[in-house]
Amino acid sequence: MPLSSSLSAGARSRIVNTSMNRKTGRHPDTASALVRYHEGRLAFENGNFEEAAALLFEAAALGPTAPMLEMLGESLIELGRLDQAVDHLAHATKAAPRSYRAFYLLGRAERRRGRVSSSARAFRRALAINPHYRKAREELDLLLPNCGEELGEL
Repeated sequence: MPLSSSLSAGARSRIVNTSMNRKTGRHPDTASALVRYHEGRLAFENGNFEEAAALLFEAAALGPTAPMLEMLGESLIELGRLDQAVDHLAHATKAAPRSYRAFYLLGRAERRRGRVSSSARAFRRALAINPHYRKAREELDLLLPNCGEELGEL
């Protein structure tokens, strides 16, 4: 049985905090944030988006990073909490302006909110950073035929 399954959350946090602090000199909140982030990723991978979002909210409150905000935003998209997703993904794009994935996720959230222009801008930004990002290209290609002249020059 993996360590994370056999220990309580509190015990797991104390062990990780102690060992990470000795090894890296990181502040305990940083170590706790990393534990929550990894637990949130696992919950997301298992399709438990509600648990993932809760853990990722905790992680971001302790020490937000762009990958945490991206994963939180993606969890919120899956839950249909699109306004929150856009807020967190906008922060992720500011924290990591070269993250094509953050822009791609922002585009997905905006598309689901019905904001075609904002969505297309985000997908184009993702492609400007990584021209080979297939997912952003596919989303943009699906979006363009349906938007007519609404997009104009983005």
